[in-house]
Amino acid sequence: MKNTPYTYLIGWSKLGIWYYGCRYAKTCHPGEFWISYHTSSKFVREFRKEHGEPDVVQVRRKFDDAERARLWEERVLRRMNCVKSESWINQCIGGKKFHVPGKRDPSIGKKISESLT
Repeated sequence: MKNTPYTYLIGWSKLGIWYYGCRYAKTCHPGEFWISYHTSSKFVREFRKEHGEPDVVQVRRKFDDAERARLWEERVLRRMNCVKSESWINQCIGGKKFHVPGKRDPSIGKKISESLT
C-alpha cells in the first residue's frame, strides 16, 4: 500500500467541538482513518472518553508528501484560528504548542496539565 499523507476533520456536531489534524507516518493511508488510526492527540482521546465517538469523521485532503500535508494542516489551523477558539480541541499548530489563557473550563485545564506532566 502506498504511503499517502492526509488531513482530516473530526467533530462532535451536537456539541460544536472539532479537531483538524494530519497523518503522515511512513505507512499511512486514508483508508485506515478511524478504523485503525484515531489521531495521536491526547486531547481527542480524553474528549472521546468523556463524550463518546465523534459523529463527523472525514478525510479532507490527500497529499503526495508529508511536508505538504503538514503545511496544509498549519494553514487551515491558522486561518480558522483553531488554537484560540473554544470550538476546537487543537492545542498546537503544526506541533508548535501555544498557551491560550482563559480558553477552557479550569477543570479541563487541570486535566490537560496533569496529562502533560
